[in-house]
Amino acid sequence: MSEAAAAFDALAEEFFSVWFRYHPDVAVESDIRGFERLLPAQSDDELAALGSWLETLVVALEELDYAALDVSRQIDLRLMFGAARVEHQELLERDWRHRDPLRYLPVGEIYRLTLQPSADVRDALAALLGAVPEYLRLALSRLRPMAELVAPELAAAAVDETERGRCYLRELARSPWLRRHCHGWCELETQIDEACTALAAYGEALRGEIGARAGGRLGCGEAHLRLLFRHRHFMEFDSERAHGVLLEALDQVDKDLTEHCAELGLSPDRIWQHLEARSVEGVARLEACRRESEGLAAFFRGQGLVSLPAVPLRLCERPACPRPLRCDADYIPDRGGRVGTFFLSAAAEGAGRGEPLAVLRGRCLDRTWGGAHLLAFSAGDEGWRLPRRLCAGASLVGAWGLYLRQQLVEVGYLAPEDRLYALLQRRRSIRLALLDLDLHLGRVEGAEALSRLDGIQATDQSDLVRLARQPGDALAGVLGWRALGQVRELLARREGDLFSERAFHDRLLSRGPIPLSLILEQEVGHEQWREAATPLGI
Repeated sequence: MSEAAAAFDALAEEFFSVWFRYHPDVAVESDIRGFERLLPAQSDDELAALGSWLETLVVALEELDYAALDVSRQIDLRLMFGAARVEHQELLERDWRHRDPLRYLPVGEIYRLTLQPSADVRDALAALLGAVPEYLRLALSRLRPMAELVAPELAAAAVDETERGRCYLRELARSPWLRRHCHGWCELETQIDEACTALAAYGEALRGEIGARAGGRLGCGEAHLRLLFRHRHFMEFDSERAHGVLLEALDQVDKDLTEHCAELGLSPDRIWQHLEARSVEGVARLEACRRESEGLAAFFRGQGLVSLPAVPLRLCERPACPRPLRCDADYIPDRGGRVGTFFLSAAAEGAGRGEPLAVLRGRCLDRTWGGAHLLAFSAGDEGWRLPRRLCAGASLVGAWGLYLRQQLVEVGYLAPEDRLYALLQRRRSIRLALLDLDLHLGRVEGAEALSRLDGIQATDQSDLVRLARQPGDALAGVLGWRALGQVRELLARREGDLFSERAFHDRLLSRGPIPLSLILEQEVGHEQWREAATPLGI
């Protein structure tokens, strides 16, 4: 190992050992053990220490001999530098403690622990539940003086999420799961009651005094959006050109939808009624999902579209419950156990006609062999390097889902209803990307943003909350999809008969779910990546 590589490895080890102390929630969501009993840092002293440490880390990363590192470490260094640079800037200019009441809610960490219970899950749950009352009391002490910085929509969403969290904890207290996995569960029930009381007080304050004064903006502003694109997605963007690209893509998908509806003899305003005519519920949902998963695996192996990882996939049904927004986990990769699990939530009783089959199959595509499971394990150990597990890979994840559906249409895999739903999903993604761009550039705000959201099929207010809390992710996914298509066409033209779909896709997924630009720069070269990306404004 070279001196530069050894220096980087030591710095990376220090980075994560320290960083997880401040972000134990991220550690839990990433299946990093040892932080299950902690809640995220929020004290002034802790955040000041984190800011100082991040500043030192950025300088140390800049001083490393980048050229002396191998490609894998170069990618990891760029990811770590980007993460440290963004968080340091946000601590200085956009302190989440005064703006984001959702981030204080601890129910997501509790929910995530129940998906993969460890041997000490009972003690971890007790520690988290016991910390909730004081944690939320301190949260209110930080939000009250700065309530004018909180966006009204985030305050309202936090009120709703608080109530969902209380419902979830109440159901957890009554669940057979708690009795099966946790000895001394009566003590946990008492802690759950206390946590629910604290959540109720938190929600009441948000609904009352804080909500009444909330006046912050949902958008982060153009300067911060550009910072995120540069250091999280590793792209620049031309706002006007990107806007034009999105409008062009929206116009095309509307035309494709009109043509496909005509082929089916279907009125465009009756698409959902048509899809709902073939719905499944109860045990039929799980069986339909299992058949679709097996069919996808067989198809990919037979077609040679992409190489599948030799890691089994489990399908499990979980009871219906008001899952926390912060940890909406339905696929969990287990690296140690070499298995992935797709959790299909059970439909609530009396839910109506069930779930449209095309919607279920689309979710299965995104979470099994065509999506999350494929992305989690295709890169092998390379994809499990810590910087890659924690980076924002939205540009690849979002782009891959849109791109793969196009490929499946071209090879004739999707049934007419599945193709219809794929087009609806594409239109939805493009419209959310447009709203993402306009929201953070300050072109829309508040009521107007909600009005535009109402015009997007199968969305709700939680989508606006995600756009506000994850600036640029929706935009990066759609622009990444367009760039990925351009790169494929460019390589197919240049390589002719030598071009291999499988080889291209395998190379694309060989680095793990990291920003698309970093992958394509390595796999097709900087010049070809720029040739594809520049016309799109990125």
